[in-house]
Amino acid sequence: MAFALAGVVSLPAASTDFQVIRLPEHGIQPRASSSTPEVVYLQGRPEAADVKLARLDAQGHWQREVLLNTPASQAVGTGTVRGPALAVGRDETRHVLWHGKSGTASTGKGSALYYSRVDRSDRASPPKDMMGSTTALDGGAAVVSDKSGNVWLVWHALPAGGEGETERRIFIRHSKDDGLSFSEPWEVAGEDLGACGCCGLAATAGGDGNIYMLYRSAEQRKGRGIRLLQLPPDATRNTKPRLLQQDHWELEGCPMTTADLLPSVDGVVPLWVNQFKLVSTLAQVPQAVTSKEAVLNHPRMGRDSQGRQLLIWTEGAMWGKGGRILAQWVPGDSTSPGPRWSQPLPTWSYGAVVTLPDGQLAIVY
Repeated sequence: MAFALAGVVSLPAASTDFQVIRLPEHGIQPRASSSTPEVVYLQGRPEAADVKLARLDAQGHWQREVLLNTPASQAVGTGTVRGPALAVGRDETRHVLWHGKSGTASTGKGSALYYSRVDRSDRASPPKDMMGSTTALDGGAAVVSDKSGNVWLVWHALPAGGEGETERRIFIRHSKDDGLSFSEPWEVAGEDLGACGCCGLAATAGGDGNIYMLYRSAEQRKGRGIRLLQLPPDATRNTKPRLLQQDHWELEGCPMTTADLLPSVDGVVPLWVNQFKLVSTLAQVPQAVTSKEAVLNHPRMGRDSQGRQLLIWTEGAMWGKGGRILAQWVPGDSTSPGPRWSQPLPTWSYGAVVTLPDGQLAIVY
């Protein structure tokens, strides 16, 4: 049954090659899974929000809403870097990961990392804290799945007894049975540069079957460069990842950024932020539109059935301030270098690029 709040926004004639859809119930922080019409988002008070999963039909109407949390396992949405994560695996099983509200960690301080699997009949498993012995969950986590029943949960945290950003590490839990059971957390081998505490990481399965992870390091507390890693699907705690990309950004504090990875035939297309400008391996990346000094963040990208890529990002979105969400086809053409679409953005939110059942793209915010 479709929701009464369909949320489809009318666009100028020049922009009718994608839909724009508002989340139901004033939702925030949507996340999509590549090439599916599924969306996970937060609804309610940002400090203690509900986690909801819904599906879009080809007309952009919301269907099949599923509430994933209990009152005790609500999510935290303040900060914009800790939103939910979604992956769609074998037999249409949806895998969802989110940060619990403050006080849900097993120590009684900080956040739990909750996981729930939703089968094709929309039956959701009870939320389970996946932190294990790791502590100090902060920036956003990621979930990855494939069509062989593998699921990987990826996050950065402190190992038992660790202190400070320079001792944060990247952890993985691996399931081989569609998320029914998981390994204990294991640390990604050789990644000892720390992790920027309140920056989200991204992870996905590439078109080549490998696992890709994109995170911001915290080398000597000032080195805030991005690192793009590749792991084979049979990786274990002893497997050292391949470093594919890195950059440098010297900054004393945490910039509170998120990143994205779009699967491609031979791997992924990475998207991240450096000095609050968009960075990617794309031939052309949009620059600031609202002003030269605008803070750019939260890039996301999708690919339609014709192979076209739509990039969205935020400008001016900061702590307690929504800013704007913008969109542009990339690499773009010289006749229309500016964004195709722009809209005010709710506080504590960003957008997602969703593939509708007919292969058309939609921007959800």
